Amino acid sequence: MGPTAALILTYIARKCGWKCVLKLGSLSISLIAGKVMFRHFIFICEDYTIFCNDGYLIFAYWRHIKLVDLHTRGLKGRLCLTLNGLRIHIYNRLEAYRKLKKDPKFEKLFTTISQQQYTDEILHSNEGKNDKFLKNFWAFVGTIRMSSRNVHVYVGNRLLPTTLVIFSHKTLFTGRLEQVSNAMLLVCSISGSNFSISLNNNEEYDETDPRNLWKRHNAPRTMGSGFKVLQNATLKAVYRQSIFVDPSSEPICDLNADFGENVAIAYGPWAEACRVAFVSYFFPADFTDATPTKLPESDERKIPLIMDITLAMNGRTTINLWFMRHDELNTVAVIIKNGLSIKVENPLVIAEEGYKTTMRFIMKDVQFLPTSGFRKLISYEELIMECNVFVPKQYGQLQKCEILMKMNRVTMWCAWDHIAFMQDFVSEVSANYTEDLAQFVPQIWNYRIEFTNAKFIFVTNDKNWVDASNPSNNFLIALVAKRFTISYNLNKTEFCPQICHCKSEMVASEAVIIKFHIPERSTLSPVIHTLYDNSFHSVKQSSIHMQTALDFDGSWLDFLRTRQITFTYDYTWHPIYPPYQSDLPARIKITRTRHPAHPFELESDSAQIEIAIHSPEIFISGFALWIIKNYINDYFGSYSQQQSDMDSYHAHALLSRRLYGHVKHEIAKYRPLSVKLSIRIQEAHGHCLIHTVKTVGENPDTCPMMKVGITVIEIVQEIRDLRFQVFIAGLQIIFRKSESLQTVQEGLLSIDRFAVRMNSFSSEVHIPWDAGAVEYACAWEIIIGEIAAKIDPTQLVCLIQMLEGFLLLAIAADEELLVPEMYDICQHMNGVRTCTQSNLELVDSENRIQNCECSKNLKYVLFRIGIDLINILIMEDVAMMCISVEPCRMCTCNCHEFSYCTSFLFGILQLDLKQFIKYSMYNGSDDEWLECGSAHFQDIEFEILLPFSSKNLYLINERKKFLRIHDEYTKRLYFLWLNEVKCGCYGSFAFFGEDDWSGCIFMADFMQKLAQPQINDESKQPGFGQSIIRSSTKCA
Repeated sequence: MGPTAALILTYIARKCGWKCVLKLGSLSISLIAGKVMFRHFIFICEDYTIFCNDGYLIFAYWRHIKLVDLHTRGLKGRLCLTLNGLRIHIYNRLEAYRKLKKDPKFEKLFTTISQQQYTDEILHSNEGKNDKFLKNFWAFVGTIRMSSRNVHVYVGNRLLPTTLVIFSHKTLFTGRLEQVSNAMLLVCSISGSNFSISLNNNEEYDETDPRNLWKRHNAPRTMGSGFKVLQNATLKAVYRQSIFVDPSSEPICDLNADFGENVAIAYGPWAEACRVAFVSYFFPADFTDATPTKLPESDERKIPLIMDITLAMNGRTTINLWFMRHDELNTVAVIIKNGLSIKVENPLVIAEEGYKTTMRFIMKDVQFLPTSGFRKLISYEELIMECNVFVPKQYGQLQKCEILMKMNRVTMWCAWDHIAFMQDFVSEVSANYTEDLAQFVPQIWNYRIEFTNAKFIFVTNDKNWVDASNPSNNFLIALVAKRFTISYNLNKTEFCPQICHCKSEMVASEAVIIKFHIPERSTLSPVIHTLYDNSFHSVKQSSIHMQTALDFDGSWLDFLRTRQITFTYDYTWHPIYPPYQSDLPARIKITRTRHPAHPFELESDSAQIEIAIHSPEIFISGFALWIIKNYINDYFGSYSQQQSDMDSYHAHALLSRRLYGHVKHEIAKYRPLSVKLSIRIQEAHGHCLIHTVKTVGENPDTCPMMKVGITVIEIVQEIRDLRFQVFIAGLQIIFRKSESLQTVQEGLLSIDRFAVRMNSFSSEVHIPWDAGAVEYACAWEIIIGEIAAKIDPTQLVCLIQMLEGFLLLAIAADEELLVPEMYDICQHMNGVRTCTQSNLELVDSENRIQNCECSKNLKYVLFRIGIDLINILIMEDVAMMCISVEPCRMCTCNCHEFSYCTSFLFGILQLDLKQFIKYSMYNGSDDEWLECGSAHFQDIEFEILLPFSSKNLYLINERKKFLRIHDEYTKRLYFLWLNEVKCGCYGSFAFFGEDDWSGCIFMADFMQKLAQPQINDESKQPGFGQSIIRSSTKCA
């Protein structure tokens, strides 16, 4: 009787308006047992198909249900359904597409206000009848129970490249009534085992079919039977909704899902592309305005306004973000040890201004582990993220999203490979995304990230080598902050804008410390630790101190302590949009714009960075300079130009190949970047670390203390030009009074102001696009105002010892590592031994053939230093010497007077040496001195020209050709193009402007003071102390 019953059920369903077909293989009914059994049940409609292998329905009519026990949880109901082999296939949502057949611009022609009011009236009039029917139904049934085995839910069709599969081995569903605070709740609970969600390739998908709008992308090679998006052992979900709501009570609507422990989640760019395809097909955008929900009146039944959704994963949860990188499978493993919870407040009504969705994520004990060579990335104790999304009712109006993240006890590691790894991950994510004008919605994203007790650790080995076996075997630099806040915004208010802008601010506050780590096996480790342990300074216990839980071990040493560091970043860039697969007919020709011939012809991106450090305490040593130099070279210099993962085959294969010249992208990928960096340090004080020896005094002599009023570091990088300036005002080195030597008083060495400037010229001629440009000229200038000193001979020895130790640790020759062969490049950015653009046939010290010369041996180098006044007073108890120099200037360049040889110029206007003895050796209070000797020198000048050795004579012609080729376009080295015997020593080049004013008078006019603060026009060379970023202001 199964087929007959199926025909009857099909007829009844169609009479009720359902377009469906029912099929039954067999059907048996037992009235005495209240049992209905069936096999091969099939339900087919336009949108989905339900198939069940076999099952039975039991109606326990003999069971008595008391009204008192109706709302108890242990109530046994009369209705029970058991299904085996249940399969549900969802393949359409035709009702949504029927609505789309109507043009949204004429939506008002199909719906009227009167029809909506009529419908509402019918619904309200039937509320009483529906309530009565439901009350009688639940009083009669009690509890509904449905159990099923091997449940499969398939979502997809032949138009989609993948199929979403949901599987549960054993599922139990119960539905009952529950009474909470005089309100009746419909409670539906589902429990399942071996629950999984996977994405499988659709074998029926034909990519060549014009009706298929999505391109098939191969899934990451993670497992054989599909891509497991979610997999866990148990699932428990409870849905509650208020029914029979009294007008005086608030309705309840919530969903709580518990995924249990050991949940495994896999996601990534490929899964995200599949999600976009499913959402686009099953939930197409109707491009219409939302209709505000009409809320009930005061005497009407209330409706739920918000649905609370809670997803919980207890215990250990693993999230793998899979992506392909250079045809290699990579992942970022997110390990959550103590659970994950997600809470969503989903609005069920639409107000006049729109609606708001709130999400809250909580993670505890989390680790991020990439598959790169250096496994450490991020770990934190707790993460709380809140996301508020504001959506207006009008389609296409501005949407706002606010994201707040709070992270506690964060440790973030950074190596050069992490940067390349994350760049590849972002590229893979954005590869499947295309802009669509029809679906464009303007958005504003505001982010705020708050760190508490944060540590940011950077690997800073020499030449960018990394020991991936153990992080403690590397030189490290760490920024530790009690509070660290990041705020930035992304505005997407225009469709495919030509220029995008982002501004962010990072503030480290309350207690900020920069620390250094030295590996135990380093030859510098005993030297540095001895220096720190045996240096005695006045402030042993700093007022800036972190919590004990964040303290590092003994291998970490302090470099800087402060209360606040502010970092401001303003970035403007030209986005690159992938080509859109248009459906225009082939007969329409797409106009193509003419692209520039070189990336330098494009408008450059720009980044402006400002860093402000407030009243820091600094521990000064040469090691600090060495590790900061490594940090700059590793992350911003030439050693950061790595090609791929340090452990990948691609990286090892490139070691013997070219570092540059692999141009594979369009010209916009190599757009230049203009950078303006400003670092301002105010009221800094530091300790010049030296070895202090214990003497007869109670305490050892303290280290010299340094005080600086203001320090400004500015960098301006533009196309073919790099400018660097350091300005320091109010520098003082104070030597404290010695406790062991009573006659030694306080000493002082002060510099009122001095500036360091560097100007670098570069050119793109014969240089690959991915290399950018080659530096062909570099000029340094140091101008010092007045140096005044009053020190004791013992303090002078201390000063010499300090400088000697500083230089020893700054050079750190014992820690110098070998340069990879791939960095041994020539002036053409090729290998010096394989370059085809030159044929020098040289032999180096290791008997290797060298075809070309590197740019550092050919570029023009100028260095000059000028001191306006020096007054040094070396005084002990009975003798004193005074040294006065006014002024002193020195200049050297490697192309002196157009000779392409190195020269050395030195000049002093006047030099005075005087010696005094004390008038009375027995009267300590007597301050009278007798001059016992003096020497006076005036107009001291000499010039030394250094010849080339015989084996380097080829450098003269090579340097001449190199400079002329690269300076021909800009002609900034004037002496190359003038028929005069001049060079940069006399200002014959464009140093910080078209005219080198300071260079013209540097060796020509000794009467002119160089360290005179002044503000010049933008067309002229910036004056001494003038900012090169804000040209109308002074640095201090």
